[in-house]
Amino acid sequence: MNSQSSFEKIFETVVGQTPDLDKTFLEQGGDSFSAILLSEQLEKEASLDVSPEMILSDAPLKEFL
Repeated sequence: MNSQSSFEKIFETVVGQTPDLDKTFLEQGGDSFSAILLSEQLEKEASLDVSPEMILSDAPLKEFL
């Protein structure tokens, strides 16, 4: 499974919706608690090192792939 599909699956599980990779996490209703959960799951399941601070930044989600 490639990193984008892994990211999308994990995002959907944690946040409860399919991600729009051109939008920021906050634009999609994310909060600090879900950013922490998402960060932990990405590291555990997809070996992606993305900190909660990066997730909460104003960068679109596609920059984390």
